[in-house]
Amino acid sequence: VEGTSVQRVMVTFQFDGTVSEIDLKKIANSQVEPNMLQIASMIDGVLDLTDGQTSTASNLFVDFDVKFGGTFGSPIPIQGQTDVASWSLIDSSLSSVTISSVTEGNKGEYDFSITGVTAPETLKLSYVPNPASKSDDQEFESNIFTIVLV
Repeated sequence: VEGTSVQRVMVTFQFDGTVSEIDLKKIANSQVEPNMLQIASMIDGVLDLTDGQTSTASNLFVDFDVKFGGTFGSPIPIQGQTDVASWSLIDSSLSSVTISSVTEGNKGEYDFSITGVTAPETLKLSYVPNPASKSDDQEFESNIFTIVLV
């Protein structure tokens, strides 16, 4: 640009009047601790083998945790799901396998007593809520978990 002319640009701002910074509050991350197990909705759970336990043709050992909850190495366990009618177990021929009992050891660690299975076998376990046995609004569902017995 030749010459001595100066260009000027006028900029104006208009702030939204619905939010006032005086009303905003900073919340520390330590104050945000939702209890995933008290939310009245359907929560996805994930099944996995219990560390240090070996599943056999008469006992299966699995962990049942909230799928997207907790921190690395510290998942949120899903507790109290010992109603046999809420669990589905099928074998490789798609036949239902009898679950005699479900007991919970440590939080979220379940021991399934099963009958009618001989190794080697591939089993598929899943949790399907049984509305008749629920006394609260909380429901869970799980992935289909494959257990290979050798």
